[in-house]
Amino acid sequence: LVVKIGSRQIDTSLKTKLNSLKLALKEVG
Repeated sequence: LVVKIGSRQIDTSLKTKLNSLKLALKEVG
């Protein structure tokens, strides 16, 4: 359970980072 929760937190943080990167690329493009 602890591992699943931790992986979920990492997954969400990675998704938010990817989303922010996509937005930055859109602004630059």
